[in-house]
Amino acid sequence: MESWKKNLWVLWFGSLIVSSSFSMVVPFLPLFLIEIGVTQNIEMWSGLLFSAAFFAGALSSPFWGSVGDKYGRKPMIIRAGFVLCIIYLLTAFVTHPVQLLILRILQGLLSGFIPGAIAIVGTNTPEKRVGYALSTMSTATATGSIMGPLLGGVLSKVFDNRLAFGSAGVLCFLATLLVI
Repeated sequence: MESWKKNLWVLWFGSLIVSSSFSMVVPFLPLFLIEIGVTQNIEMWSGLLFSAAFFAGALSSPFWGSVGDKYGRKPMIIRAGFVLCIIYLLTAFVTHPVQLLILRILQGLLSGFIPGAIAIVGTNTPEKRVGYALSTMSTATATGSIMGPLLGGVLSKVFDNRLAFGSAGVLCFLATLLVI
């Protein structure tokens, strides 16, 4: 198999896993807030927690992109994957909504797995195949965003909310090992 195709499929699968992990919390985030003792403003906390990671990611993405340009994209993907693993595992142990908010902000600030993966695919694919490769990568993030809430909801229902967060951490760890 050509190296660009191998890169594409490894990074596609890693992006699918990370995208799924990112959206796994959607179905049970309000329930998790109740579990950790939030009794008022659950809607506000849910919205704040969900959007905090995306907002922080929007702010930090240009920084991580420039670091990737300087030190390499693969090290940035590996860094992001391990950071996501740690953050999700820590999230399984939170006891207060502020702790959860801090972790969600850190998640956004320190991640960058998917943009890094897209950058590698875009730069390591032959020019004639870039459109195909990038659109294939977009299917990974879309599919992960669709599968994540289903997976998170099932894990939360069958086991508990904390295990769903821990599972997201393990999945990010596996995706990172795949990239290595």
